[in-house]
Amino acid sequence: MFVDFARFVRSFLRFLGGKCQSRDKLIGLEELSIEKENKFRSALRKKIKFILGFISLRLNRSYDPAAIDIVFSRNNIENLSEMADNARKLDGIISKETLLSTLAFIENPAAELERIKEEQSEEFSDPL
Repeated sequence: MFVDFARFVRSFLRFLGGKCQSRDKLIGLEELSIEKENKFRSALRKKIKFILGFISLRLNRSYDPAAIDIVFSRNNIENLSEMADNARKLDGIISKETLLSTLAFIENPAAELERIKEEQSEEFSDPL
């Protein structure tokens, strides 16, 4: 029974493209990185709490350790042409700001919309 399922999975993965196949291979690493992030996050919270407690004693000021956000950024390889194709397909279906937020390399969609409006107004006002 298990051998049949394994054969099915292998044939299915061969049917899929290389991208899907490589993502399936990375699932274990993804789970491992999530576990590592959680351990790092708890260790950093303890360290921050200790450091802020020491600073509070020395300077007679109180600092809230919960006010510090811990953010981990993964270095994933993104297929930019696929992201652009998906954005082009979603144009007219969702709002422009939501559309820009789906693109990983745009950090602030609202600011990007403002820059687009400025560029368009400059093109209309200055015809070469």
